[in-house]
Amino acid sequence: MKIGYQVVMVCSALMKNGKFISFEIPVEVPFATQQEAECHESNFSARMERKDVEVVINLYQRNQQEQDLVGTIRWENRNLYKCTITRESSVGKTFIDPVEDEEPCAMDNGILPLLTEKDSFSLQYLAYGVEPLSYNGKEEE
Repeated sequence: MKIGYQVVMVCSALMKNGKFISFEIPVEVPFATQQEAECHESNFSARMERKDVEVVINLYQRNQQEQDLVGTIRWENRNLYKCTITRESSVGKTFIDPVEDEEPCAMDNGILPLLTEKDSFSLQYLAYGVEPLSYNGKEEE
């Protein structure tokens, strides 16, 4: 088992009810060093997509002119990401403090209609972090 680093994306979307929903999503693509992960963070994106009756978050990595699917997060895999939503009392505030104005979100597949009429849309990429990752296999070049 090798130790590397992974990018953690912070993404958000505005719901029709005025609440923001935010995700902290680890992208399990290993990098040999923290600096290498930081250099590649802008190559990642996340899309919420309907897959049959299920709603998933697909993670993509830009590779030249193409987008490669590098991961899929299903709603039942809550251990793979942190999801928060604006508290009812904080809807409409100009500045949202994550500690005071957000609460954990455990919504189900019914979330997509609260966000859009489309079957797919990009989540807004707000920030990133880099954290250690244990993985099996060859080290990234």
